[in-house]
Amino acid sequence: MSLKLEIKENYPESVKRYIEDYNNGIELQDIMEVNLAIDGLLQLVFHKDQNVREFAGIVLQKIADLQPGFLKKGVRVLLHRYKGQDTEKSEYASIILGLLTETKARDLIADKETLDTILEEHRERLSKVQFEEERKKEFLEKVKEKEINFVGISGEFLRIGQYYNKLIIDEDEVGAQKALEDLITRIVSSYNPEESTEDFEQGCALFSIIAKPENREPVVDVVMNNFLKRYADVKKKEKEPYNEFLINVVESIQDLLPPKMKAEFLSIKNKRLEEKKKESLEKIKQIKEIQQKSVNVEVTWEKEVKDLAIRYNDFIKFQNEKELGKCAEDLFEILFSKDPYIKKSSISFFSQLLRKNFPLVEDFVKKLVKDYKKSEVAEILEEDIDFYDQKGLLEKGVKNFLIQDKQQREEKERIEREKRLKELERIEKLKVEFSGDWDKRIVEPIEEINEYFINEKKKSAEKEILGTMKNYIYAEEREISQQAIQYLNNVAKKYPEIIKKMMKELLELFNSESEARSIAIDLLGLLNQNPNREILFDEVDNEFFSKLKDTVEERQEEIKREQLEDKWDAIKLDVTTIVIDLEYDKKIQKVCRSYNEGIKAKDKKKVLESVEIIVDWFVNEKDEDRLNQVIEVLGKIAKQNIELIAPAIDMFLKMVDSKDEDTRFRAIKGLGEVAEKRPGWAYMAIDKLIKITTEDKNDAARMKSLLELSRIGKANPTMLIEHISPIINALKDPNKHVRRLAAFTIGNMAEAIPLEAQEAIPALRDALHDEYHLVRMFADKALKLIRTAMRK
Repeated sequence: MSLKLEIKENYPESVKRYIEDYNNGIELQDIMEVNLAIDGLLQLVFHKDQNVREFAGIVLQKIADLQPGFLKKGVRVLLHRYKGQDTEKSEYASIILGLLTETKARDLIADKETLDTILEEHRERLSKVQFEEERKKEFLEKVKEKEINFVGISGEFLRIGQYYNKLIIDEDEVGAQKALEDLITRIVSSYNPEESTEDFEQGCALFSIIAKPENREPVVDVVMNNFLKRYADVKKKEKEPYNEFLINVVESIQDLLPPKMKAEFLSIKNKRLEEKKKESLEKIKQIKEIQQKSVNVEVTWEKEVKDLAIRYNDFIKFQNEKELGKCAEDLFEILFSKDPYIKKSSISFFSQLLRKNFPLVEDFVKKLVKDYKKSEVAEILEEDIDFYDQKGLLEKGVKNFLIQDKQQREEKERIEREKRLKELERIEKLKVEFSGDWDKRIVEPIEEINEYFINEKKKSAEKEILGTMKNYIYAEEREISQQAIQYLNNVAKKYPEIIKKMMKELLELFNSESEARSIAIDLLGLLNQNPNREILFDEVDNEFFSKLKDTVEERQEEIKREQLEDKWDAIKLDVTTIVIDLEYDKKIQKVCRSYNEGIKAKDKKKVLESVEIIVDWFVNEKDEDRLNQVIEVLGKIAKQNIELIAPAIDMFLKMVDSKDEDTRFRAIKGLGEVAEKRPGWAYMAIDKLIKITTEDKNDAARMKSLLELSRIGKANPTMLIEHISPIINALKDPNKHVRRLAAFTIGNMAEAIPLEAQEAIPALRDALHDEYHLVRMFADKALKLIRTAMRK
């Protein structure tokens, strides 16, 4: 069942905003967003506007039906207001609590006496509402019959129209007459012969709607009769405002005018409409010409060409021939650029100009045609041979030359492409793979060996492999030794004959009692799985393979034990157990108990096995509730024994780069949980989270990473001192929830690091005008916190 709410058209805008926030919180599983939305709705139930109060109450009732637990805090707030001294707010709270008694949230009102009182008040209110509804129905029927819809009217004139509606519905004819006469006076006095004013236009439009025969009330006839009497007494030189008023409203009142006056003003009106129509057609024609001559600025063009094309389009709008000529000259110059990318972009721009605005480039084209044999000129002309031919600019010989030259050029480019591809394939076939994150000391000789292979100096490569690289497998540092072993296995995939020369030494070492025997086991174990296994092991029997298999398995177990011991030896164990929440899944409780038993007994194996199970669940768990429980347990372990999950933190840091969205979001949440419980380790996560916040294209990823940064900032603000700038920049993020969290994060840090946080003041001031109300709210709070902290 979805916990989202439907947003209905008749809801007030303030209620709609909070429903949107609530739905976003549900979708992104952001409980802070959900709670903020519910808090906002609770504020609206005490709003001065009854309509807002009622709809906010309906929405809260729907939330209570879906998930009553969300309203635990809300019910406490309402009960506090209900029992308070403010009678008005107590009444509002009683209304909402009454609605909630119809849902599962009823159980949140623990006191029976209070519940009974609320239920009684709710029943009385429902009876009263029913009576009011009947009265309202009668009133609405009357409104439907009398009310005028003022389409296109706004501001002060809309209020005048609504006031007129009210007077008509209330049958106040005297008031309605005065309102219309005041309206005409205002219209006439606002007339300006120099320019048409908005007041005059809106006033005429309003009066026209009111005076239409289908809307007209008897009072309009009276008002117009009085107006025409006054009009007759006005001196001729002062009649212009009155005439203009009559011209604008004549279509609505023509049946109220004398025939001669009607014919005169209708004629003027129609003549003006015809002139206006001609002006509109002329304007449309100009717009079409601009569109026809404007070029499409391609995303793939180089910046220099893009800027020039944008400049050209701007001057087309203003029909500035002089500047357009300069644009053309600049384009002609870069058409011969030595930079192949700029040249390609400029030819594409020029190709559009030929079709969009040929007269602008006609003279230049003729010059090009004269120099068609020049290679750089031919390259430009060859892009549009058919166009030039249609324009009659190419003689037959010129056209044939350009066609042949184009074919030769394209063939040459094709050969070059194939040559490059073959060279890349050759290099790929010859070089031996290695990982870019290997130690620099081993990467440098590997790159040198690959250069030998690419340049077909196989003997030199072999010498380095059997010398330098073979020595690296015996390195004291296990990491370098293992990288060298992996590389030699990769060499064996392409050049088995080189590694074959090492086999005798490796087999002797394998059968010896030497301390270095483990090196031979590791390398031979890999070579045994190599595609060239038969070439490498052609001189050994089946008994050896059986022995190698058993030895490799023993070696792997030994490595695992060594790693386990290394981990444990490095840990200074805090013997405090973790608290087990009884609402956890039974399996999670069982592993937590096993962890606690291992801690008490100082049983190395048991503790680490428990941690490994928890980490494995973190990676693979699909159920959202269990995953949140697992993350919480990891946070508890981190608080007591951070070293136990240090490998898991490394894993989180790698997981945030995953292409899988779910994996990334898990890792972001895991890093946040660990950082919140142990702020001293937060630096491990910050760089990754900042990078996601500033660079990631996924809105949800940026939001989640900033949410975790806000948790780190709250736990230990000083950890974010060096990263205040990207958090400030997030206030301009295109996603409103990222902007909200940026303001929230800065607010969290303000008290502890006011000097750094004050850098955000200009951006926070801009955020006070943000379209999203929660961004404005958190920006305002952050500014107040910064100012308060700076005063201290």
